[in-house]
Amino acid sequence: MHNNNDCFIDETYIFKPEGIVEVTAGMKNCFYGDSEIAASEYRLYEESGLVFIDMVRRKISGDVVSNMVFTLSLMGLDEDRMLFAAGEKGDYGRTLIFESE
Repeated sequence: MHNNNDCFIDETYIFKPEGIVEVTAGMKNCFYGDSEIAASEYRLYEESGLVFIDMVRRKISGDVVSNMVFTLSLMGLDEDRMLFAAGEKGDYGRTLIFESE
């Protein structure tokens, strides 16, 4: 995520039941300007034990809508840390790490 680190680092994420992720946006946006919408949800597949997080960023500027959407798989889970990533283990192309406060 090195190109967009700042726009994710200052956000707060609260994981709730039923796949809901409450996102509180920080001061840095992924898009230029201040009309950005941040949303997220997670999916748990109990049979396989797989968990995915869907991340969405949307900017509306006049008649133009810009979207950034991606999905990451849960690759590591500790008591106070979750690592979601895409790519082969150890060679992740995109990674988000959530740490509890």
